[in-house]
Amino acid sequence: MTNLWKAYTTQKSNAKRRNKGFNLTYNQWLSIWEASEKLSSRGRCVGQYCMCRIGDVGSYEIGNVFIGTVSDNVATGNLGKVMSDETKELIGKSKLGKSRPDVVLKHGKPVVQLDYNDVLIKQYRSAGEASRETNIAQSSITLVCQAIRKTAGRFNWNYAIS
Repeated sequence: MTNLWKAYTTQKSNAKRRNKGFNLTYNQWLSIWEASEKLSSRGRCVGQYCMCRIGDVGSYEIGNVFIGTVSDNVATGNLGKVMSDETKELIGKSKLGKSRPDVVLKHGKPVVQLDYNDVLIKQYRSAGEASRETNIAQSSITLVCQAIRKTAGRFNWNYAIS
């Protein structure tokens, strides 16, 4: 199975799981991506691109989809949504007592990017900076630094030793 076929089937099954129609064949899906010239930049991180529905409504189908940034897609999907006081309270309660290292460590910890042989590629001021420069999710980089994951973006990562 090719990576593109896997991406197509994943998007199709995710749409089904979210009760959104998906009426694109693989060839139609691929031609939309190729026409956008953003196929090599597709993903789920900030700065990457995804297939969006116009107004975030209707099915994924010819005439109702376009390629846009992940950030724009999230913003469009939340446009006009108002949270009830009950929802706000539930979100607040769910965050009570949870660690917020991003607030405590305003500048983050320096991290190093390593190849598979643990040869230094580059040092960054923080996992956030590394994420912005490499388009690898900050959470993935942090999980590798914490020895919870083995790699992120096919690289090894560690906190830099001062």
